[in-house]
Amino acid sequence: LSTDNSAPRVKQKLFGVAAGATNNVLDLSLVALNDNFVLKKLTLKNFSDYHLKVSLKSDNPAQVAFQLSNENLYISEQFQRESPISNPTNPHHCQLFNFVGLIDQVDLAPQETKPIVVSFRPRRPIFKHIRTDADDIQNRTRRPVEPLSDESSPFECHLILHSTVAGGGDELSQDIVVRMQARVCRCQLETDTQQVTFENCVPGTAYTREITISNRNEITIPFSISVVGSVVNAQAFQFVDFDTSETLNSNTVVKIEPYSHKRLQITFTPSMNLKQGGHVSYTLEIDNRHDIENRLPVRVVATLSSSEETELVRCEHNINFADCYTGYATAQRITLINTTQTALDLNLLSDLDAKQVWFGLLDDEVVPKSFAVDNHENRVDEVIVKPGGKKNVAVCY
Repeated sequence: LSTDNSAPRVKQKLFGVAAGATNNVLDLSLVALNDNFVLKKLTLKNFSDYHLKVSLKSDNPAQVAFQLSNENLYISEQFQRESPISNPTNPHHCQLFNFVGLIDQVDLAPQETKPIVVSFRPRRPIFKHIRTDADDIQNRTRRPVEPLSDESSPFECHLILHSTVAGGGDELSQDIVVRMQARVCRCQLETDTQQVTFENCVPGTAYTREITISNRNEITIPFSISVVGSVVNAQAFQFVDFDTSETLNSNTVVKIEPYSHKRLQITFTPSMNLKQGGHVSYTLEIDNRHDIENRLPVRVVATLSSSEETELVRCEHNINFADCYTGYATAQRITLINTTQTALDLNLLSDLDAKQVWFGLLDDEVVPKSFAVDNHENRVDEVIVKPGGKKNVAVCY
């Protein structure tokens, strides 16, 4: 008998990634740039009959770490989160869980399957160095980076998993490289104004304004709105989602889809206890629930007057034409109420051209669908309202 010792030895596959990565690619998809942690479970499988020690490294240790478990990941699964995006304002999450129990090695018993947690913390660039003199390496200045793009940026790093067998040589070792990739995008909300003004307000009377909150990013952003200060301050305001007519409180979370906006109606009813003829101010806070640093203050300023001075006529209903089509006229109703004991002659004016906005009288409280078209020529520019009476007026646009 003879043997052929020249045949190459086949190296045994000791372990592999059983779940969490496809073809050794860990894809986090779209993540928010908010300095918080994105958590992903990776399951390792020992295919051998040996006890293995698997070292865990990354070529970007400043942003990637490993744990055996993380309570925040369990909480996310319990609440059926649809993505691995960390929510720093979630009351069930604890940032401490993301920093404790870090590991750089895991033991695998023969044929054992064990999950580990990979944490990724996208960092915001704050400063960058600019060379100002090519001949002097010490001559550097620091300046803020340019504003980040609204579009996402690719991120990629590599997880290096190296296994060894206790007492084994190089022939009993194996390396696996897992590519971790993500698209990192800004997570910022913007408002169309930083101040809302209510003028000549009568205590006990409701007044309404509208603000728009915009999401110019690729990621859906949840937010909430609240009034800073005491409960008394909060009682003066009501917030309504214009699209859904849902009334919002400080615990209501509203989502804005990517590259979209949300309109909110702010109704302010000054307390009867406020001093007439004075000024009051409040602060509203719009909190980005994905980024605690993106908290938008909106100042509310109101001037108060007595009812004898200002409330000769009251206008019920607020006009918002929402989505309109060019060249197609539409109409909405307002109700003018005379609060005095004298007949009032009211002029109806607009700061837009008369060809764009005009007024018409209504027989009842219902605006016919074709009113703006059928009554294009039957315009009015003034109405007389009897003492204590009211008039329904169509505003056509």
